[in-house]
Amino acid sequence: IAVDIGTIAKSCTVWSRRPFLLAPRFPEMINNDPNHDEYKIMQTDSLWSELKIADYLEYFNANRIHNLNPLWLWGALRQGFWDAVNQEGSKAAPAMKLLCAWCQFNWKAIDANPNLRKKAWLQADQAAFVTKNSRLCSACAKGIVDIIVAPNAEFSSDAVTFPQVLGENLDYFDQPQSRTIVNVDSVICCIGYETTCPFLDIDDLGICLDPRTWFKHCFPPNLGHKLAFIGWARPHQGGIPAAAELLARYHALIVAGKKDLPENYAQIGMDEGKAESEFYFLSPNLKSLVDYPSFADSVAKLIGCKPRMPMPFWSPSMFFKYWIYPMWPCWYRLRGPGANPQAANLVLKTRFPISRFGFTSINPVPTILTGIVSCFQTFVNTITFLFRGGTKGANIGKNYLWNRSKYFVLHGNSVFTLF
Repeated sequence: IAVDIGTIAKSCTVWSRRPFLLAPRFPEMINNDPNHDEYKIMQTDSLWSELKIADYLEYFNANRIHNLNPLWLWGALRQGFWDAVNQEGSKAAPAMKLLCAWCQFNWKAIDANPNLRKKAWLQADQAAFVTKNSRLCSACAKGIVDIIVAPNAEFSSDAVTFPQVLGENLDYFDQPQSRTIVNVDSVICCIGYETTCPFLDIDDLGICLDPRTWFKHCFPPNLGHKLAFIGWARPHQGGIPAAAELLARYHALIVAGKKDLPENYAQIGMDEGKAESEFYFLSPNLKSLVDYPSFADSVAKLIGCKPRMPMPFWSPSMFFKYWIYPMWPCWYRLRGPGANPQAANLVLKTRFPISRFGFTSINPVPTILTGIVSCFQTFVNTITFLFRGGTKGANIGKNYLWNRSKYFVLHGNSVFTLF
């Protein structure tokens, strides 16, 4: 909305109460092209159809090999990249510089607790929700909109004052600054949202409208056998439809009498919800947030459709894709209830053969490094699971940044069912 307004208004300022994280759908393109238009790519078939696997954001955050790395490496790679983009002499496009600077505002704004600041640095883009859209930073780089990050604002008849500005466009301030915008014509507020369920008597049924109290963000305690909320799992990386489809398939199997909820599903839901709240500590109010790779596999295991790792000698191309390609929903149609291998392979083999992978200037080093570290991390994971009993329980533990892969931090997956 702000970008559309900015294209016709004399000036337009976006105010955010806290630092935010944006992710570009096509990292390589926004990094190299000052005129990159994300929406144009999405709307133009001739451009969209030519994209390589490595052009997509999901290659960096939703494939198996990257999610096998520990969080300290996940965060260090991103922090290193964000730093490099804004170093003197960097050839990155202005929009990418803005995006990286805004991502780093998240940990820089934490002053009161050094340990929390360190944790936020190591988790990088994993401590808070991310908006997958680079349109705002592109507009800011072109002067279409301005960005102000400040905890509060004071409004008068035709002016807005921000007494404690933490960041403005590309700049982060060690000491808060004051800014006043005058001759303001209109203020558009994006506030006041609340969760309601008017079609159910939630008090009578004893339903807490917090998806982190429901098993897999779907089945509320004591009612899971007859009530399911589909669409309350919001992947940190990936889209709601992908998670919703898996939950809908599981629910359909339960209704058909072909699957059952775990006997202690209510307690599992509560424990996993507490772990999620501890993990996503910079977004305490977004209760629907889940980690897509580990969440998707955890639900797929319940369904019986979790993909098996192809043998490298029998099917080297599928082995490569299993580890390197994004964990698209089609992977969960290869086997089990509702399987449709023909449709899955239309995507995995016909639409995206190996020839459409495509290394870019951004990805070779992270891919090689994560591949090497993941081999060692597999050993660390095994030790952790043997001596700590896996990841089950409400407390994810103080050593979760290094003692297991990111994939095993949330949602109860076991290292012994990885393959």
